[in-house]
Amino acid sequence: FDISTPISVQNFLRYVDRGSYINSLIHRVSPSFVIQGGGFKVPVPATDPPTAITSLEPIVNEAGISNLRGTLAMARTAELDSATSEWFFNLVDNTTLDDPINPYAVFGRVIGNSIQVVDSIGQIQPYNMGIGEPFTEFPLINPSGPLVEENYVAIYSVEPIPVYPTAGEDISALTFSVSSTDPNLVGTNLVNSELRLSYPSGEAGSATITVECSDSDGSKASTSFLVTVNPKAP
Repeated sequence: FDISTPISVQNFLRYVDRGSYINSLIHRVSPSFVIQGGGFKVPVPATDPPTAITSLEPIVNEAGISNLRGTLAMARTAELDSATSEWFFNLVDNTTLDDPINPYAVFGRVIGNSIQVVDSIGQIQPYNMGIGEPFTEFPLINPSGPLVEENYVAIYSVEPIPVYPTAGEDISALTFSVSSTDPNLVGTNLVNSELRLSYPSGEAGSATITVECSDSDGSKASTSFLVTVNPKAP
């Protein structure tokens, strides 16, 4: 939500650009509440305690969007403006986190069927690692004996994708389609994110052009405009 929460989004992207979230851990699973990450790296060797991600300066709390299921929010301390690298996904509607005096700032959401991934992580057994906070709800996959890398819930790559289609990009957050009520009069073509119209010689009349946008959840928005073609002067 880069328009509503620009500071939080830019802060998150700074850590992405620095590579901070590569080989990072989901270090907290609180069932039917949240899963949390962005604070620690996978330890090497795997039996060592997790290593902390180097944090940048804290940011201003941009609370205002509700902590509903599937949203992504900044984690912080008891201090309101203390968020740095850590974030959490809401597993359920956590509207108590919208408290006007002590709110948590939502800055994004899961799109498409990726909520299934969040739910799957939320069902992993958490353990108290015995090394104090914040490792008292630490998720481990099939632990038996000394810990190995496969026991951890880890993020191995993070890649931003464009919101709108651009040249050379196979993936974008939004997709577009365009139609004309009279394609013989006004032809339409989408080239990357550019709409191009074409007109046959010697024809005149009007056509309505409709551009439709959809996201990964199937939500759609559209706009239409009228194009009038005048005959060319001899």
